[in-house]
Amino acid sequence: MGLVVRALACLALLVVAGCELDGARVPTSGAAASAPPAPRTVDTNACVWAFNGQCDDSRHVGAASSGCPHRTDATDCQALPMRSVPELAGNTCQWAFDGECDDMRHVGADTGVCRPGTDQADCSGLQPRGRQDLAGNTCQWAFDGECDHRGIGTGVCPEGTDMADCSQLDRADGFSYGALACAAGGGNCGVWGAAIGYPTPRAAQVAALQECGTRDCGLATTFSRGGCVAVATAPNGGHGWALNAGNLSAGTGARDVCGQRGGRNCTVAVRGCVAPCGGTGPGPGTCDTSDMLGARERSPR
Repeated sequence: MGLVVRALACLALLVVAGCELDGARVPTSGAAASAPPAPRTVDTNACVWAFNGQCDDSRHVGAASSGCPHRTDATDCQALPMRSVPELAGNTCQWAFDGECDDMRHVGADTGVCRPGTDQADCSGLQPRGRQDLAGNTCQWAFDGECDHRGIGTGVCPEGTDMADCSQLDRADGFSYGALACAAGGGNCGVWGAAIGYPTPRAAQVAALQECGTRDCGLATTFSRGGCVAVATAPNGGHGWALNAGNLSAGTGARDVCGQRGGRNCTVAVRGCVAPCGGTGPGPGTCDTSDMLGARERSPR
């Protein structure tokens, strides 16, 4: 009862500094009763490589690899010292301290798996790209030799952030290019558009997307130097496409894919090649011209 009486007395008196109940101070003001600090983040063993006998968290000096996201290999790393705070600043990428520069903003970087500015230790020996080079190339995956813009590339970079890689699609190099676009972002070739014989990759891609026609069309493939593409469809809605070095093999591959996806009585809807089909350089090839696809074709609607 004594404890209850003292508690009621504290509330009644509204003592700003607080009261003591059996030696424990009870704050009575809003400021004094603020929430306790958040608990400190604790390392876990959530990494798939945990408990393998080697430390895979690059925050630790002497780690065997960078295979684990930070703070997910606690048991294997507990005997190794942690890098200092100054060392970790600017090296927050999982792949920091692995001996490879993974920030594409540096000339000669190995990969672009780290966001800009998060792999400074590994990239310190490489020359940073100039401001002019970085303009229009702010995507993490810029300068990797592959166009990553949406619609004409992998789609992992917003439009206008991978200009160096995607500008190559506009350069004529003497070869002929073709492209295939399909609905559902390139995954449903029951609805398709194809373009053959264009001077640049981008020209072929734009033409194929236009022929595909639906709002969700995406690129399935772009090809050159003797590549042959074929699309097969089935009455029950099955579909498939294949890219190969010859018309007949491309058609067979497309029918096989169509059948694997549940199609019955799959038939080749379209197939065609870009020259050369039988050689490795520019010039006449060995295409079966009787099967040659026209400059543009689309699925029947």
